[in-house]
Amino acid sequence: MKKNEEHSEYFRILQDHYRTSMPVLQESFLASLLTRKLTSQQIEEKSMNYDIQLRGSQYVVALIALYPTEESKEYSSSLLRQSRGVDYMIQAVLNRTREVWDINSLGKVFIYQESIALLAIDNGQHKEHWFSIMQAALSDVLEQIVQELKLNVTIGVGSRVSDIADVHHSYRETLIALDYRLVMGSKKVIYFHNIEDYESEQLRFDELKGQALRNSLKMGTAEELSDAVDTIFDELFESNFALQDIQIYLFEVLTVILRTAKEADIDLDGLLGTSIQLHAEMYRLPGLREAKRWVFDICIEMMRKISSQRKHVYKDIVEEAIQYTKDHFMNPDLSIQEVCSFLHISTGYFSRVFKKEVKLTYGQYVMHIRIEAVKQMLRLTELKASEIADRVGITDPKYLGFCFKKHVGISLTEYRSRITESLVKYE
Repeated sequence: MKKNEEHSEYFRILQDHYRTSMPVLQESFLASLLTRKLTSQQIEEKSMNYDIQLRGSQYVVALIALYPTEESKEYSSSLLRQSRGVDYMIQAVLNRTREVWDINSLGKVFIYQESIALLAIDNGQHKEHWFSIMQAALSDVLEQIVQELKLNVTIGVGSRVSDIADVHHSYRETLIALDYRLVMGSKKVIYFHNIEDYESEQLRFDELKGQALRNSLKMGTAEELSDAVDTIFDELFESNFALQDIQIYLFEVLTVILRTAKEADIDLDGLLGTSIQLHAEMYRLPGLREAKRWVFDICIEMMRKISSQRKHVYKDIVEEAIQYTKDHFMNPDLSIQEVCSFLHISTGYFSRVFKKEVKLTYGQYVMHIRIEAVKQMLRLTELKASEIADRVGITDPKYLGFCFKKHVGISLTEYRSRITESLVKYE
């Protein structure tokens, strides 16, 4: 008797566990319809086991994909704070969608990989108007999510299939339709059969666009960078291009950015984060306008990094040049060519960098160093003008006198006399 009671209790526990697990099992089964080829017999058996009605004359799969904006992130953060960790953003979309779907008796709605999957089933209730009713319901769902929940979503819709075992074909088409948000924009219902309207017109990322982008990243202003990005994207907004052509075009843009970063020795992991993969991130963008903003934001950060790094390089070059000049100014053959040979850079590049940092040409700076050395010798020694000239790298004493008066305003003799008078006065 006791054994029978234990067996009954065990069986009851199993039943309770199966009953509480049923929603999870149902969703897992529905998800398997989207991704695996199941036979009609397997589907029928599982439908009976999980108490799911799937009989119909035609089926369509739709997928609601979320692309959070700053506004939607703020809204969802507020919901998350109220929900003790439950993901209300997904749940809110699920609830709104299920309400519309159930009112119209259209089929099943469930969460699938952070998206909302809709399985529309024509069970004969709506007859020939079924597809139109489904389209209206999808438009209603989109409007509620965008207007009331303030979420940025796109709904991809596959083609109709007549066998439940073929709904995985319709699902694959929803993914292709969703990819076309890059072309058609977000906050839309995109039907797979409509994307054929996007013909492959001639689209080419030419060298001029790439060069303009490279130049603006390396040496340009924010305005020049904005103009370069505008030029890159204007063509995309003007005509209808095939998704693959646009993706290749944007890949080429990203390649220019990555190559420029490598040439400038920019650490992309430090700039964007170690988890960021630019090509993968592009696939997550909800539309071309968002793609343009994303590309510009990456470029503006890179431009700032290159500019900061360039200033650091400039500073190092100038500091080395200054130290070399202080060590060798007494050499009458000291020249810009000699310094550039020491630094292993071109004279043109060095001249621009030095003038930018010091506000003097290199020749003016050398003369400044020599004049300061002359002043010190006049104050501290009794050396003659010819001896001083020889020690500061100016072989002609007359030329030294000319340069000194030009820079200081008085002659060598007068400068020494004033120094002497000043010392006598304070003795």
